[in-house]
Amino acid sequence: VYNHYLALAERELDGKATDFGKQHVLLLGATGSGKTYLVKTLARFLNVPLSFASATSLVETGYVGTPVDTIVKNLLTSTNYDARAAQRGIVFVDEIDKIRRSFGSSRDVSGEGVQNGLLTLLDGCSVTVKGRGNEEHSVDTSQILFICSGAFVALDAIVRERLGSAEIGFKRSKKSTERVGIQDGATVELPDLVKFGFIPEFVGRFATITALRALERDDLVNILKSTEESILLKQQRMFALHGITLEFTPDALTAI
Repeated sequence: VYNHYLALAERELDGKATDFGKQHVLLLGATGSGKTYLVKTLARFLNVPLSFASATSLVETGYVGTPVDTIVKNLLTSTNYDARAAQRGIVFVDEIDKIRRSFGSSRDVSGEGVQNGLLTLLDGCSVTVKGRGNEEHSVDTSQILFICSGAFVALDAIVRERLGSAEIGFKRSKKSTERVGIQDGATVELPDLVKFGFIPEFVGRFATITALRALERDDLVNILKSTEESILLKQQRMFALHGITLEFTPDALTAI
């Protein structure tokens, strides 16, 4: 992310930019591990526009559903049709694991078709959007940062299989592979994602592929106790308006 905005800053300062390559990010992590919250917080600190999309609703251009370039149109709309501001923004596509390729005989318009459509946006293209009064706005996607995320539920097994196949001998230890997964620090490699159902060209556009650790009980208790948006703090404030002091014991927090 830093490298991406460094290149944009250099372009604004002297009109040219060093080619650091595409800096798009692929986030892997269990549901509830904070992927969306992480990206929202990042955009807020950077003070850049942010557009959300779910990959499950996308279809290949020309078919019934939400066309892929709609995610760029939504980013432009969020900036009140300011193309320059939109080109500094972040597009966050969740549920990206749901567009894995299907290996049936019919045309895969919501899987491989969407991957190819997103590939064009990741590489950089001009998207024309009609605004108010049918005026046209052009957005260059080469300056937009794309962050894609998903739970990738079946990917752990693929990684474990690859790690296990590297061991040789009759006394092969299961200990090293049976509990090792992407959230335990095991590195996900491009062939793993291809086997999962992604085309190599698509996953090859991500400079960073990383996994978030699933939240443990202590993490969840800490969130309840000390975060600004804690649901418990909101409950305490609501009860306080009625003159009631609401208290939670440590055991109660653990149970919750």
